[in-house]
Amino acid sequence: MISQTAGFLSGSSALVSWGLDSTVEGVSAGTMIWRLHGEEAEIGRRRVLWRKKVALSVIAAAFWIVVAFILYEATTKLLAQEAPGFSAVGIGVLVASLFVNPVLAWGKYHYGKKLDSAALIYDAKDTLICQYQTIVVLIGIGLTQAMGWW
Repeated sequence: MISQTAGFLSGSSALVSWGLDSTVEGVSAGTMIWRLHGEEAEIGRRRVLWRKKVALSVIAAAFWIVVAFILYEATTKLLAQEAPGFSAVGIGVLVASLFVNPVLAWGKYHYGKKLDSAALIYDAKDTLICQYQTIVVLIGIGLTQAMGWW
């Protein structure tokens, strides 16, 4: 939420998009916990399968919303030739994410292996993708500020 606010205030589509992707990460983690809790509580095979289906649907819908937003923002900013402003708060959140995401990814992967949960292992890979996106956004902001690119 902080990065989205900073992104909107500075006009940075990359920062807003990163914040939305982080929101999807949170939704994904929440649905994974909900789903795995059901398995741990032994709610029955039929309900576990239903939870898996719901979790995948929620995560997929969230990603499609982010994709639609990124496409819209990128297209409108490019056509309008709008350069984003600078946001120290946004950069701070991104830098903090550089240290937090690898730890989260490792934890998800470690427990995914331990619990034999393919979904948790895939969620760990998704967190690594978010890490790569963080690096790209920081490079983009750096180039925008250093070179004046829009």
